[in-house]
This record gives sequence, structure tokens and C-alpha cells, in this order.
Amino acid sequence: MPWVACLTKEEIDEFYTIKGMTDKEIASVAGVHRTAIVKLRTKHGIKTRDSTGKKAERIAISKLRSLGFKVIDMNVENKLSSFDLLINDNVRVDIKSAQICSDFRHLFTLTEKRSNGNIVSPNRITFDSGRTRKLFRNTCDILLLVGLSGKETVFYLIPSSEINDKVQTIAIPSLYVNRYRVYENRWDFLMEKI
Repeated sequence: MPWVACLTKEEIDEFYTIKGMTDKEIASVAGVHRTAIVKLRTKHGIKTRDSTGKKAERIAISKLRSLGFKVIDMNVENKLSSFDLLINDNVRVDIKSAQICSDFRHLFTLTEKRSNGNIVSPNRITFDSGRTRKLFRNTCDILLLVGLSGKETVFYLIPSSEINDKVQTIAIPSLYVNRYRVYENRWDFLMEKI
């Protein structure tokens, strides 16, 4: 840990803010646990970046409003809501996000890890791995996938009734067409539900 104590605010800022390294990556370079870097960032007043999910929600809300939709962020209105956004007081939208992978695809994870403590219900199932997943057909009308690729963002709007209950991830390659590419920018699906 002596090496970590030698990291200056400027060095942490360069690694974290400028180079975009994660706490885990910085810790790996420094040979310490990730929490040591978190504590050092906190000590130096370097704020935690938004998660991919939070960033995607902000981008999606902005896009929807620019298209003229009335958007209520349910994460602000009601933390217990089973969906993320309410569009035009009627359409329930859940958002999933992904950064572009090294193989030029977005890999959207629909499940949550066992340690989240989710339980089986009429709206949630468990897989053999212990991971759980919402039954989107019961909890939202549209699943909005937000793919982040540097400064570019792609949107896929999939009616929840079209997502098989057993699907745990959705992979959408950027270099070729697959069955989910037909949902790209399908903002008209929102209008059909209103």
C-alpha cells in the first residue's frame, strides 16, 4: 500500500478522469485492492463517474424529450417501480445499457446476480445459475436497449412481449445484421402503445 499513498491527486485524476481507467484497473497497476483506490479518490475529492446505466438513462431521457415525448423518470418518482420510465403517462419502459465490446457488439445483460437478493415472484424468475430476471412482459411495455459506443449511441426499442422469458442476454453486433437490429430506432413502437 505504500505505493498507493504516494499517488498524488493529479496522478489519480489522470488515471481516473483523463484516461478513463476504473478503480479496479488503477488498483491492478498499483498492486492493491480496488477499495484502496476508492478511498484515495474520496480523500482527493475526485467524484465517482456515473455508471453505464445512469449515463444511458440520462441519454435516453434526453432523446425521448427531444422527440416530443413526456417522460417521467420512475427512479426519481418511485424507487420501487418495476420499470424505469413512464412515457406520456401510459407506456412503461425499462432500460438496459451496454458499452461496445472489443468484438464490436453490445452485450445487454437482462439478469441480475444472486447477491442482489431478488426473489422469485409472478414478475421474476430464477435460472440454474442463481441469477434472476424480470419477466418483462409483466413489468413493462417496451425494453429500451441503449448501446454506448464512445460518442455515439444506438437505441433499440423491443416490445416486451417479443422477448422470450429464457433469454438472459441480448447481443447486437455493430458490423452485421441480426434479429434484434430490426428494433433500432423504432420510436414508432411508443406511439403505437399510446
